[in-house]
Amino acid sequence: MMMLIFQGDGITPFTILLDRFSENISNAAPIFDEIANVFASSQAQNFGSGGGFYGYWAPLTPAYAAWKSARYPGAPILTRTGELRSSMAERPFGIEHIDDKRMVVGTALHYAKYHQGGTENMTARKIVHPPTPSELRQYGNILHRFAFQGVAA
Repeated sequence: MMMLIFQGDGITPFTILLDRFSENISNAAPIFDEIANVFASSQAQNFGSGGGFYGYWAPLTPAYAAWKSARYPGAPILTRTGELRSSMAERPFGIEHIDDKRMVVGTALHYAKYHQGGTENMTARKIVHPPTPSELRQYGNILHRFAFQGVAA
């Protein structure tokens, strides 16, 4: 069975089963590698637009915005050092495991879950979202090209 699983703290996991492609694909690693590139690109767009790729992140509280501006001038929302952004939007990801049957990508930063799910004192600013229709089309195109034409990009 071949599948693409999206899961993480603060999100409802969901799975895309790829069984209809599995008979033509013995090694999905090149497919997952391309999908990981799409995911990284989407994450880069999301961080670069203040969450605008999937919606927008809530603004910072005035007190935290003042504190952050004094210590990290010009740093955009959800970015202080850039570590979270780079672990989600640049390859290799903070967590990246791709093999012939599955792909696991994400961040290993412990504080990402607080942004994803929010806390008593902090509004959630989701980093990981279910794929957009555009992303699903891109994933489907990658799968189709590889399964029926036998080529990755």
